[in-house]
Amino acid sequence: MELFNKLRTGYFHLLRGNYRIEKRDKIILIALFIALVLISIFAKGFYSLIPLVIFISTIIIEAAMAVTLGKKLNFSITADGNGEKGQPFVFNIAVKNESVLPAGVLSIEIYIENLINGENLIVEQKIIVPPKKTKIVSCPIKSIYAGCFKAEVRKCRVSGLLDMIRRNSSLNFEGSLNYNVLPHITEMKLSQDTIAGYDMESFKYSQNKKGNDPGEIFGIREYVNGDSVKSIHWKLSGKMDKLVIREMGLPIENNILILLDKKIKSSEQAGNSVNHAANIDRLTDLFFSLSLAIAKQGIKHDIGWYDCKNKSFVIKNVDNSEAVWDAGIETLRTPHCSNMLSTVFEFLQSGCEKNYSNYLIVGDSFEDTERLMEYGTVTEFAS
Repeated sequence: MELFNKLRTGYFHLLRGNYRIEKRDKIILIALFIALVLISIFAKGFYSLIPLVIFISTIIIEAAMAVTLGKKLNFSITADGNGEKGQPFVFNIAVKNESVLPAGVLSIEIYIENLINGENLIVEQKIIVPPKKTKIVSCPIKSIYAGCFKAEVRKCRVSGLLDMIRRNSSLNFEGSLNYNVLPHITEMKLSQDTIAGYDMESFKYSQNKKGNDPGEIFGIREYVNGDSVKSIHWKLSGKMDKLVIREMGLPIENNILILLDKKIKSSEQAGNSVNHAANIDRLTDLFFSLSLAIAKQGIKHDIGWYDCKNKSFVIKNVDNSEAVWDAGIETLRTPHCSNMLSTVFEFLQSGCEKNYSNYLIVGDSFEDTERLMEYGTVTEFAS
């Protein structure tokens, strides 16, 4: 009785379009049905009806399999964590059939996207999973571009052995998986003058807090009991006819900020033949290479970019060479966008601190950089 109800429910779903028969298969089935009907009419003898009965029985069995099979499927996905450009990697999708019945023919649609540039592809695999068994579907991928590759199962259709009538199966899928293709690092040789300049100028003094650095004066105030005699400003005290002291400045570290411009030029600006994915890849390589070159000199710095998806500005601290990868890997998951204002504008509008002495901008278009010059030295790095 339960099987009958499933078949009846499946039949009405089929009429309402929840089940799918490909257009080509429909034409073949209709043509074959008409041919068999004509044969049974014009041919003599009882045996002429046998092909038509077999055909109708086959369709009924196919529909019954599409209705009843593939009810208890679970999907999970695995892959190795990181790789290099041009190096093949594999997404493995495990399909577990928890039913006591075979799963039928499963047509699994896997969507794979490079989050940083939006390039994507859809892979369709067909498998048969026996009862209470797990089958692995492998999707080998190779990319010439860096980025974070996201894979997920979008659809799963169940059909009989002839794969004529398909039913969309509900997905019990354990999320999606990200695989990182890392940028190519180019050795950047920074001059000793540049390194010394970054190292010295990476100390900017706080406007809000006093410290103990005699190289910078935070402020002047009147002497009170308990103040150090060494802090008395004798020359200024003589002019003011009272004792005043110097409050020393507080140096703030990490005053280099490397900005990655994630704005994509419009077709009018870049030309219709421009390869946006290749441009994004070159910028990403340069961004990581520059940060790593500075980190190898023992210079602490910050890296930042605008996340147009979440509409927020991201700042990450880099203390050493290893931290370049830990902090920068997030930029591989953040798309480049055309519908955003300039990176500099987004940074200035954000709530991020503007107390950097050096701003290094990696990009193709350097919009609003003159506004950033009001806060520190700006250096542009083009891909």
